[in-house]
Formats: sequence, C-alpha cells, structure tokens
Amino acid sequence: WPKGSAHFMRSAQGVYWLLGLIALVWSLRRERRVQALLMQGFYIFCALAFMGKGIPGFALPGLVALFYLVVSRRWDMLTGGQLRVGWGMLTVLVVGMPWYVAMYMRHGHNFTDRLLIHDHLDRLTAGDVHGDHGAIGYFMGQMGYGMFPWIALVPAAAGLWFWYQRERDVPDARRQVLLLYTLWFAGAFTL
Repeated sequence: WPKGSAHFMRSAQGVYWLLGLIALVWSLRRERRVQALLMQGFYIFCALAFMGKGIPGFALPGLVALFYLVVSRRWDMLTGGQLRVGWGMLTVLVVGMPWYVAMYMRHGHNFTDRLLIHDHLDRLTAGDVHGDHGAIGYFMGQMGYGMFPWIALVPAAAGLWFWYQRERDVPDARRQVLLLYTLWFAGAFTL
C-alpha cells in the first residue's frame, strides 16, 4: 500500500478497536455485582493469554470451565447467564485481536502460516516442533524432579485427603473450589 493509505489503515484500526473497548467499558459502567465483574476479569485474562499463547490462551480456560460445568452439573450457570459468554467473546475479541490483525496486516499470510500451522497445529500433532520430546513420560519425569522430595508424599496425601473428605461434612463451596483447582491442574498438565 502507498505510505499514506497504510497510515490511514492503522489509524482506522486503532479507532475501530478503541470503539469496541469503549462499548465494553460502557456496558460495565453500572455493574455492581461482584460475580459479573469477576467474570469480566476472567475474560480479560483469557484475552491477554490469547495474545501471549495464541489459541491455547483461551482454549484451556474454556475447557476447564466446560469440564467444571460437566462434573459439577451446574448448567444453571450457563443457562442463567452467570457466565456472560457473549460479553466474554466480545472482550476476547476487543482486547486480544488487535495485535493479530495488525500483524496480519503487516506480514500477511507468512504470519498466519507460522502462527496457525507451525506453532499451533504442527506442535499439537507432531509434538517435536520446538525441540520438546512430546511423550508423557518426559513430562512426568520433569514433574517428579520439580516436586522432589515431596513427590513421594503426593500419592499418600491424595489418598488421605479423599478419605478425609468422605468422612466429614465439607461445605459445598469448598468442594467446588477444590474441584476447580483440580481441573485446572489436570488441564494445564495435560496440555
């Protein structure tokens, strides 16, 4: 593009994304419910993770949230609008997409080929794109080294914890938080 039109395109993109951000903030101006504001914070962090890690940045939190809904059977959170999925998608787009659009405008298909094909699909399917071994044994070994000497206590602690939880009356909120932490650990480690 000629130099003047490239400057115009960058300025137009800036105005476009700024209008989206203003609409997002404007929609939250009178929100007083803590849960709704925390959900908005969750989506902002998903958008920032999307900028930093690509698709796994929002896919991992989304999968953990889905697994939580399945395991806890709390579909009312989704059907009742507590998760604010529409606003979440808008937040991820407005906060996370400007960088991707700008990079595509500057580098074209080379950027998307590198990002989507090499860094996402090849890494997921081949596993040895960036020198990592890809096998689960490698990661289990690394976790063992990283948790030494406490790794020997993990199986016993997990067994005692499950027995202890079954024997006593634990508040539901505490169980829900523990379930969410467990799903986050399992999802992040599996990924």
